[in-house]
Amino acid sequence: MIHPDDRERVKAFVSNVGLQGSGIPLEYRIICKDGSIRIVWEYGQLMTINGANEYYVFVHLKDE
Repeated sequence: MIHPDDRERVKAFVSNVGLQGSGIPLEYRIICKDGSIRIVWEYGQLMTINGANEYYVFVHLKDE
């Protein structure tokens, strides 16, 4: 689960990936099932497959 203090920033990031079409790195916190908090880095990019009119957001997520 995304840390409550970071949710709005992550939501804005996802929206901006669609507008910019290129990757933007983002760092935020998640809350694990055991209650621990971890920092993750996300890189999102808007992609299309074979020039189709369908778009996908490719996200790479990495933790420490």
